Amino acid sequence: MHRETVERPEGTYDWLYFAARSGEEGRAWSDHYRRYDDIEVTSIKALAQLRAGELDTGAATLERMWEEVAAVDATPSVRHVLERWYYGVLGFLHYRRDEFAAAETAMIAAHEAVSAAVERRRFLLLLANQCHEFTLHRARISRNQRRWREMESHLDLARGMMADRLPLCQLAEGTPVYFSTLADYYLALPLSDDERAWLQGLLDRESRLRQFDRFVEAIYVQPGFAIPYP
Repeated sequence: MHRETVERPEGTYDWLYFAARSGEEGRAWSDHYRRYDDIEVTSIKALAQLRAGELDTGAATLERMWEEVAAVDATPSVRHVLERWYYGVLGFLHYRRDEFAAAETAMIAAHEAVSAAVERRRFLLLLANQCHEFTLHRARISRNQRRWREMESHLDLARGMMADRLPLCQLAEGTPVYFSTLADYYLALPLSDDERAWLQGLLDRESRLRQFDRFVEAIYVQPGFAIPYP
């Protein structure tokens, strides 16, 4: 199954689309990544199984995905992106099993995989948008352990990211990546009006903060733990 066959609602885009739109290097990388779409699809399948409460089935699917990732003959940046999907779902598996320390470790690994991918290929910057999600998931993990101060610390960190006061991630060379970094990079590309409008909606500070406030309200009343996919 290839990404070209995955239906995307009209007028919406994702990180891979904008990687390809960044220029010739990004298009070549995207074509290379699409060779491994089936692995990303496996992660989505595992996530669906876990959400349905099929923990053993989902764990088996996730184990098969890791075997596929280990066998990939791809550039390091492609492997880092595939690892991001793996660790994200692995964190959910551990969360559903109440293995909270392992769940947090997986969230950190997913964050580090994104940072490593962006470090190698700057046209993957839009992936950094997902880093605040890992922090919010860690807030949920802390909530379920009733570690209220720790939960508040994660929420404060996520709010700083959403407000563009704190970086989404920091690259190995020490360069911080903010939402404004994403805006500077992508809005400088020769984009269509629709592409620009979609990005501006994603990168609008006030919209992000409204989204964050809704999450904070929900975290106190909803036990669910979802990992969004583009």
